[in-house]
Amino acid sequence: MRTCWIGFAALVTVGAASGAEITATIVSTGPGNPFAAKIIAQSLLKAAGIKLDWREPACLRIQLSELTPEDLRPGALGVSYPYSGCSKPITIYMDRVRARARTSAHEPVLLGYVIAHEVTHVIQSVDRHSATGIMKANWSIRDYDSIYKKRLQFEPEDLLLIRHGLASRSNQEALAIRSDREHVPPKRIRSGYSEQTLWSSQPNF
Repeated sequence: MRTCWIGFAALVTVGAASGAEITATIVSTGPGNPFAAKIIAQSLLKAAGIKLDWREPACLRIQLSELTPEDLRPGALGVSYPYSGCSKPITIYMDRVRARARTSAHEPVLLGYVIAHEVTHVIQSVDRHSATGIMKANWSIRDYDSIYKKRLQFEPEDLLLIRHGLASRSNQEALAIRSDREHVPPKRIRSGYSEQTLWSSQPNF
């Protein structure tokens, strides 16, 4: 049985050197190179005990969308599906990220944070946002300032939910392997396509 989620049993403590690994790829037809954003997203997730491996073939597909219609989730920077695992791609509205960043220096930093935010939703497998930090639904002006200084972090409850999400997927994987051997349908954790959206707050100048 092929699985996209690798090494869940290796996650002992959040932030450990040998954490869980997820493979991902970015698909983009727009301008620019997301290399710097990839490094930033890797660094943020590494601090939470996740190794984000950019390679093909990949479990998780991240689409950088351009020319986003104004009436499509107005103000949203990205959308992910916490209950779908790797079966449904993350979409990041790159044109909105670019407009919100305003400068070329800020753009890869903001994109890296948006990637980390959406990937974490998929890992946590819960339909929620935090009141503060990286997993906040609507970043404030102060949050953006912390992002551009690379200071915004995960909150403790987010780290705990990451661990719970990894443990749940590890149990699912074990059940699936067992069912392959015994020809018994595996038990499934809640499924569905409930979406999580990261919104861009509007500055009050």
